[in-house]
Amino acid sequence: MSKSVVLVHGGLWDAMDAEAFWGTTGITGGLTSAGLTVLAPDRPRRPSGWDIERAALGELLANHHEPLTIVGASNGCTVAVLLALNFPHLVDHLLLAWPATAGDPALDARTRTGLIERGCPPDAADALLTGETLRGVTEANLARLATDAIDPVGADAANPVGADAADPVGADAIDLLGADAAEPVRPDATGPAGAGRAESVGADVVGPVGAGEAGTGAARGRISVAVVPSVPENPAHQRKTVDALLRSIRGSRELAGCPEPPTPAFPPYLDQLVRTIVEFVN
Repeated sequence: MSKSVVLVHGGLWDAMDAEAFWGTTGITGGLTSAGLTVLAPDRPRRPSGWDIERAALGELLANHHEPLTIVGASNGCTVAVLLALNFPHLVDHLLLAWPATAGDPALDARTRTGLIERGCPPDAADALLTGETLRGVTEANLARLATDAIDPVGADAANPVGADAADPVGADAIDLLGADAAEPVRPDATGPAGAGRAESVGADVVGPVGAGEAGTGAARGRISVAVVPSVPENPAHQRKTVDALLRSIRGSRELAGCPEPPTPAFPPYLDQLVRTIVEFVN
């Protein structure tokens, strides 16, 4: 049986969908040709909160019974983390690619303006942008990815991934196809293989969780966590976010970086990214 990969695309309150992010860029086809079973759902286009995203994609995982990998992209990294925390009995690999930067006042202000211009209510926009490292995810929940027991039926059951579920979906602060997405901040962070920081082993997350669905209390395996940086970094996907994730998630590792799709700079890196994902899954 082929291994399954769930691809969670970027974007927020815009026209981005799974086909534009993963399909037209060749990523879905490349992973399928490599023998993986690819699930690439569309995220809710105008969510009022992160809990809406988690619930929508959680329906897909609830019907899955074999271990799988989740790949989150940009703001989809938030959704990927929330799903991993809620379905630890299913998720054995978690890849956070081009994580969208949170906690940057100038970036948040610009993103908030864009969200409101696209029709997002101001209160929802504020909630969407809440976060220190990832939008909508507390530092405590990031740390839980590296603990010995993620327990969706424990004390946090009423709020499985932290009360930031009200922090809906982090915006892809800058339009993926906009000029800012290509604006480099670290001119030395270039090249197909990124800065060569790949190291260590995946975060081992072992503990009691559901057998067939979250919260039934049976044992589960380990979650290996890795991060793919945006190379070169840009205002929406900053290097500091990658470094913060590597610090917060004990045992996580960095893989080869590249520009994020579907920017014009991505196509030469398609084979590298597909190879990176396949090797991580296996």
